[in-house]
Amino acid sequence: MPIALTRSASLPGRALVWAAATIACMGCEGRGGPSGTGGPAAFSHLFGGPGTEVGNTVRQLADGGYVVVGYTSSFGAGQEDAWLLRTDAAGDTLWTRTFGGPGRDWGWDVRATRDGGYIIVGFTNSFGAGGDDVWVIRTDGEGNALWTRTYGGADDELAWAFHETSEGGYVIAAQTESFGAGERDLYLIRIDASGDTVWTRTLGGHGIDRVFATEPTSDGGSVFAGITSNGAAGPLDATLVRVDSAGEVVWAHSYGGEGSDIGHGVALAPDGGFLLVGYTDSFGAGANDIYLVRTDGSGAALWTRTVGDAGDDRAMMGTPMTGGGYAIAGYASGGAEYWSVRLTAVSDDGTALWSESFGSSGTDRGVMLQETADGAFIFTGGIWNEGDEAPDLFLSKIPAGGSAALSQEAEQAR
Repeated sequence: MPIALTRSASLPGRALVWAAATIACMGCEGRGGPSGTGGPAAFSHLFGGPGTEVGNTVRQLADGGYVVVGYTSSFGAGQEDAWLLRTDAAGDTLWTRTFGGPGRDWGWDVRATRDGGYIIVGFTNSFGAGGDDVWVIRTDGEGNALWTRTYGGADDELAWAFHETSEGGYVIAAQTESFGAGERDLYLIRIDASGDTVWTRTLGGHGIDRVFATEPTSDGGSVFAGITSNGAAGPLDATLVRVDSAGEVVWAHSYGGEGSDIGHGVALAPDGGFLLVGYTDSFGAGANDIYLVRTDGSGAALWTRTVGDAGDDRAMMGTPMTGGGYAIAGYASGGAEYWSVRLTAVSDDGTALWSESFGSSGTDRGVMLQETADGAFIFTGGIWNEGDEAPDLFLSKIPAGGSAALSQEAEQAR
């Protein structure tokens, strides 16, 4: 049966189009084709109103359902509000919540807490000390706010990701214009389970240093992926920074060529190393290509790969797969006027295994995925249908390897 995008009856639905993408892989020796049509049940749902709705992070929960965080301009108190959605295992809505004030308030990352609630990290210009401040919201299991905290100074601080610590606190990956040495610096915040600050650190040089992702390391520290204008190679280099549990730098490395190289995600490797995920215009076949750098535990590059065609291919994050290798989430240009969501899988040596693209007739951008308990993948992001001025949040579950056979069925259902 076709995998259809579904939404409320008051707004038009549209079908999800699947296609097995042909990709070029610099440094790869070969790849298998997409898997067959069997596997976990797939779905795709749209959520939103007349304004802008985008999903930034999705996590599968212990009961098989999902929690999604992003932002909305259709609902809530202000210009844009953080939006928390809880669904069942089929992606159907159980409840939604908005958080915010009169300004722009975005939720960017979410995780379940040990007591069954949720913690959201993002940024706000409705509350706090400056223009934008790092914003943390703690809720109960029904999404009702228990407490909120802001962190920052007189200028802008933006948070993009966080992870839990072994003690039940959290390390937040953010950027700052209020503190530090340069125009923008990494702003690392460790808080306890109540939101009280344990330590903060700023890292960077005289130019721009930003961070987009973080993961915990085996020694109780953290690794961060981002960009720097202070690197040795080009105007922007991808970066990995590793700190210990006290926030002290263990090592920092930059990667790239003469162009702009963006580090947007990091995945933990089974040998204690890391996979840096992003995109590059220094190397590869197109305007931008997916950029993968596999390192050892000290940040030294073991291999680099680019994946893409003559268009624009961008990776936002990566995650280890249960059977080995990594799944990469992002989006690719399908022409001058639209983008499609892309899921790419590579082996641990960087060999491309398969790549799938899907989307509507407009612009679609996938920013985050997670492997589900049944071996599929759950995606979120934003979809601009053809003619739409504002996107809707999408939540899509797809089988590993996708299914080229679904393309014809989906087209017939449109």
